[in-house]
Amino acid sequence: MRVNVTIAPAAAVWLFMLTIAGISYGSLYPFEFHWKAIPIGAALEHMRVDWRGHWSRGNMIANVVLFVPYALFGMAVLAARPWWLRWCILLGTGASLAFGLQVLQLWLPARVSDFGDAVLNMGGLVLGGVLAHAWTRFARARTLDTDALLALPVLLMGCWIAYKWAPFVPTLDWYTIKQGLKPLFVEPRLEPLVVFRNLVCWLVFASLWHDCRLSSRWLWGVIPGVVLAQIGIAYNPLALDSMIGALLAPGIWVLLRRIAKRPQAIVLGLLVVLIVIQGLWPFTLGRSSFHWLLFHGFLTGSMFVNLLSLLVKLYLYGAVVWLVLRASDAMWAALVVPVLLTGLVEIAQTRVAGRVAEITDTLLCVLVWGMLWLSRPRPPAPGAQRVDP
Repeated sequence: MRVNVTIAPAAAVWLFMLTIAGISYGSLYPFEFHWKAIPIGAALEHMRVDWRGHWSRGNMIANVVLFVPYALFGMAVLAARPWWLRWCILLGTGASLAFGLQVLQLWLPARVSDFGDAVLNMGGLVLGGVLAHAWTRFARARTLDTDALLALPVLLMGCWIAYKWAPFVPTLDWYTIKQGLKPLFVEPRLEPLVVFRNLVCWLVFASLWHDCRLSSRWLWGVIPGVVLAQIGIAYNPLALDSMIGALLAPGIWVLLRRIAKRPQAIVLGLLVVLIVIQGLWPFTLGRSSFHWLLFHGFLTGSMFVNLLSLLVKLYLYGAVVWLVLRASDAMWAALVVPVLLTGLVEIAQTRVAGRVAEITDTLLCVLVWGMLWLSRPRPPAPGAQRVDP
């Protein structure tokens, strides 16, 4: 039976709109426009000549990745259109958004307008479009017993692999490879919390992999392969504690499947423990404020570091939503449990020194649950005739 493994149309539309809102929000914050700061003539001259681009590694990667979801969800929204029309619409609207935001930044004193960033954005759009096309062809070539809900575990696994492979700069330079192996052999580090973190995250990966009906035997090659591939990525050293967690995960997952009726519930419990420990570590009492501003922690500092933080947060909180759904078979529980978990951790963080409590983590849980809710199978309309493929 050939079935559709793409995101449901309603979910695709909402995710596409949320992507546009997120890109605009991050680009125009703090929205303190000074319309008289630059005359229109000077702005037009800036648009004509300033294409130099301040392309540091982190800035390049962040600007490319920023528009990948725009293309992925845009292609899903336009799935019924001819391929050439999809590309024309995406390239036209994407260019308007990317360059339009750079123009608006001219009147934001807190931001630096750089049209080189818009060029990188378009590169990310093309990359996302190619990935969407490749995924569509893969889905049509497979006969999988699945449904649109499984788009979420696929996206979550992609977030984790992207996090492990950042900054996505492959290299064959021997010196860079030696530097990447140095923490493993010359300066080995073994922190129990890091081992536990990687072990739990890879167990989550194994659970998502299993839910996609993929062979568990492949995990013995996929998980070590993803970790060992870091050797060939510049500025991505391979740490001992990270590697140990990854190597233990496949065997523990096989053991859990043999001794537990629902191994996902055990993985969920370990993930909850990890989120609580990470959120409250090092458990030093103190006071910190609560920020109601959305994505407060992502609006300052390095764009590359913020991107990595967003990837891992989407992975962890999205996995909580998915695993609660798998363990309980209740859509309401998949919303209530993650919201309560992240909300209580954020409240506790206001009493822990050095932590930043904000509403963003809870919002991410709600957004992931919204994607699941929109992608859930709908019952057939009354009187509708069922047609088997």
